[in-house]
Amino acid sequence: MPPRKPTTDHSAAGNGTDTPSPALADVDPFDPANYASARFVETDAATAIVTMCPVRKPDKSQFIRVHPDPQYTIEAAILEDRESRDSPYLVMPMAAHSAPDHTKHVTLTLAVTRGGDPFLWPIANPAMSKRSGSTWTDSALRARTTAMTTWVRVAPNMAKGGYDVRSAIVEIPEPVWPAGVTMRDLLEMAFGQSGLIRDEDHPVIQRLLGRI
Repeated sequence: MPPRKPTTDHSAAGNGTDTPSPALADVDPFDPANYASARFVETDAATAIVTMCPVRKPDKSQFIRVHPDPQYTIEAAILEDRESRDSPYLVMPMAAHSAPDHTKHVTLTLAVTRGGDPFLWPIANPAMSKRSGSTWTDSALRARTTAMTTWVRVAPNMAKGGYDVRSAIVEIPEPVWPAGVTMRDLLEMAFGQSGLIRDEDHPVIQRLLGRI
């Protein structure tokens, strides 16, 4: 006698009805315990879209990597005005001479945290810095080079006058860089129109020069 073929119960699924399966029917949808965070599982169904890219130094508690592609490093001028905003302004070249005592020439490099959050790391440009040969700048540049191939933590050491760089002991997967994002995109995210100084008529420049 040939074996019997298994039968399929179509009473709860695939019958075009909204009848829940027995397992779901036993779940109380109004029980707070069913909404505990542990029950929510992250999936890869969606791709993260980068919408923010702050300009900052590495957090001493985070491991970071630096993008090795030169296309993600530029020389620029920034202006930090703590009265009006926490983030620096991007100063266009034609305005960089307007307030030289307040404008800093830096190298902006794309970096990313272990959690995948991008940021632009500003490091003083030695060729344009008033304090050439600064141990802070030299150690930051060495840290940036190391971070291109290794996960590191960068922490300021006031006693040494520079940064301590420590590599990860465990093996950390390669960084996930923002997909399809150019340096132009990152600059726009970081500064936007409100963080851009085009000329010396900008209110921040006028205030710093005592004209308003």
